[in-house]
Amino acid sequence: MYGDTVAWRSHKQSCIALSTCMAEYRALSDVCQEIISLDKATRDITGENNYPVTVWCDNISAGKCTEMDGSNKLKCFDDDVEEIKQKLRDRENRGLKSKISVTHGDFIKCCVNEGKIKVKWINTVENEADIFTKPLPPQSHNYLRDKIFRVNGGI
Repeated sequence: MYGDTVAWRSHKQSCIALSTCMAEYRALSDVCQEIISLDKATRDITGENNYPVTVWCDNISAGKCTEMDGSNKLKCFDDDVEEIKQKLRDRENRGLKSKISVTHGDFIKCCVNEGKIKVKWINTVENEADIFTKPLPPQSHNYLRDKIFRVNGGI
């Protein structure tokens, strides 16, 4: 927020993903929830919203899935946006529960469609989150560490 990190976490996902695309897509859902929560908190203080928020994703397929009405990579997220919105309204009205993967897909697409987030691709070499999610060689680790802490005048 305003060029600085205000929330960051790394944890194991609660269910098994069948592909890296699905794992990244589920992580995007968590990010969307965090963004909405942070926006509510800052809106109470500043009176302004921070939308749209750019979310950086190093998985091209997961990013593309947020742009499409249907998704060829994720069979369980294959509805158009209007159908997703209708399903969300129906579930809310009837109190129905659904598969967790369908709920995540619906939520992300609604956030994108409503202009709350923009998902953009980032090369894994530049992805600061990788320092928390995978073992890196010392050179990559040091580069990302310095980038996060803006060492040497902000890289």
